[in-house]
Amino acid sequence: MEENALRDKIAALIEIRKRGRVELSLAIKKSRSYLTNYLNGTDGQEPSFETMCLLAKELGVSVSYFDDTDNEFEAASASELDRQAAHILTGVYRAARTKMLERGARPTLDMVLGWWQETGGKLVHCDQIIPFVDLVSPVDFKDNAPSVAHVGKKSLSAKALKSEAAEKLQLFLNSLSYADMNELKRTVTTVHQSRIGILAPQSRTVPDVNGGPDLQVEFVRLMLPVTDANDTPYVLNFSTLVSASSPKNN
Repeated sequence: MEENALRDKIAALIEIRKRGRVELSLAIKKSRSYLTNYLNGTDGQEPSFETMCLLAKELGVSVSYFDDTDNEFEAASASELDRQAAHILTGVYRAARTKMLERGARPTLDMVLGWWQETGGKLVHCDQIIPFVDLVSPVDFKDNAPSVAHVGKKSLSAKALKSEAAEKLQLFLNSLSYADMNELKRTVTTVHQSRIGILAPQSRTVPDVNGGPDLQVEFVRLMLPVTDANDTPYVLNFSTLVSASSPKNN
């Protein structure tokens, strides 16, 4: 590669990136006048490989961009390449997630988060998610447990309580310890008011419906703010089991 061609590429890229020669010279650990002298031809020494690596990093291209080639191509910034890669991966992930949900597969935490981000938490777009989640009202519960509006037939709550009846989950929430009740109410209120989700590990003692020993359930709980078709607010609960339930040690 001819030296003038290298100078031309560097000069053009500096112009495109709107970088100053002095600040860029300092950024690549050279004197203030380094790039001005080099680009004006007063410094006949070619940049070292280390200098070219630093220059490529500062200008958002790979070192190979400066290689001699007959093929013209656009110099994309590193952030632009990251954005394009993320866009491609997001598209692939979205397609895979849709196929899994269409087959009735249990969603993962990131699938539920992806649905929430794409739909803005609108429950009118939740046919594939709703069987796996519970909904509680974030208002007017005061001293009581949040009011249960929906129990997904495939949710962890329905599985643990062996019932998808909202009344059954409501009774369980009302029986929580003082500490667990306060934690639940605080989380529901925070999610509703801040409009952001909260993910946290949880542990609950669940009574055996057949009269056996209580069960200790360890799980991860994701709570998200959502609204229905009438813009009525709810807090969505999606929980996934971390480990198999085991008898509580008294």
